[in-house]
Amino acid sequence: MLESIANFMRINPPPLPPIELHSVPSDPRNAGICAFASRDIERGEVVVEYDGERVEMEEAARREERYAEAGRPCSLMVIESAGQQVAIDPYRGNQELEIP
Repeated sequence: MLESIANFMRINPPPLPPIELHSVPSDPRNAGICAFASRDIERGEVVVEYDGERVEMEEAARREERYAEAGRPCSLMVIESAGQQVAIDPYRGNQELEIP
């Protein structure tokens, strides 16, 4: 069975992600990385999944400060919808957590 699955994956590799990451030295927040489309993206296609804990902006600011003090890169993503903002923290508040 595993051999059959491995053969299928060789013949039908998953599609390349529709984004490429590029360094952006002029970024005002010094995040340093920006994502750009690398090919046409179909309507409804999943582009990326950013997993983590949802936190309010006040808590996000506190965590960004703690992570900076600990020398961790800040990876909180801010999402805005209908005039409201929420941040996604991939560390889930744990500055020791390793992010792959």
